[in-house]
Amino acid sequence: MIADNPYFIPDDHASEWQRVVESVCNVSSVMLLGDTDSGKSVFARYLADFALRHDRPVAFIDTDIGQSVVGPPTTVGLKFLNRSVEELGDEPDALAFVGDISPNGCRTEFVVACRRIADITARTPTNALRLIDTTGMIRGVPGYLLKTSKIDALRPDIIVAIGEPDSRPLTAILRTYITRDDLRMERLPVSSRVKRKSSSVRRTHRDLRFTTYFHDAVSVAFGFEDVPLTGAPLLKSTVRPTDLVGTVAGLLDAQGDAVGIGIVERVDPAAGVVRLSCLPRVAERVVSIRLTNFIPTRRD
Repeated sequence: MIADNPYFIPDDHASEWQRVVESVCNVSSVMLLGDTDSGKSVFARYLADFALRHDRPVAFIDTDIGQSVVGPPTTVGLKFLNRSVEELGDEPDALAFVGDISPNGCRTEFVVACRRIADITARTPTNALRLIDTTGMIRGVPGYLLKTSKIDALRPDIIVAIGEPDSRPLTAILRTYITRDDLRMERLPVSSRVKRKSSSVRRTHRDLRFTTYFHDAVSVAFGFEDVPLTGAPLLKSTVRPTDLVGTVAGLLDAQGDAVGIGIVERVDPAAGVVRLSCLPRVAERVVSIRLTNFIPTRRD
């Protein structure tokens, strides 16, 4: 029962949450939608724990690139859960690099990263419930386009939308799919016990995620000839090596999958070398580096 689930927040909506969790637990994929601080991540943990307690493994896809729980910020992360929701804190099973903490200015890259991770789960022989947690970006035209693009790309079996019944952003998104017979939609009210987080709290969480990720990082030099540099910053005719110092870089393997991220320390075109702060276990797998303009210490 839900009362035994440590991730459940009991309130006056308990029966509705129980009904939805029990009804979606046996499908292939579930996507969660909702505004910032609506309780999506709470519900995701709650649903994951419920599935695990009923002997259903979970493929947890974390697409919240700014408030990530799987992998570092700027990435879409995948974690297979087999025993406990606490496994979310372990090493990710796969990453896809986006290069920013908000999909607002990189919707195409973001949706491609989500699709890339979803493809990995499809290639894995498992009966896991594919659980897709999302960002809180649902408002306005950018939010609508982002969420509908993600739904079209990932094709979940069920959408669980958490928000007030009169939420215009959620209603607009769901109305787009109202005639679809291959997609079920459930709506849930926001739990009265879900607390809103201030921008400073969210920033602190993100900073901690970066700090934790780079705890064991070392400085590693890569030669341009062996490990080519790619990315939008290189398209600017006025870009200077110093402009890239402090920015996040995606570290990719031979299949184009992200094996981690790094922080640019120095770019030396004359010597043909870029020096990054990255994890030692990641450095040996890197075959290309994707540069960005994003600086982790930048304040939003």
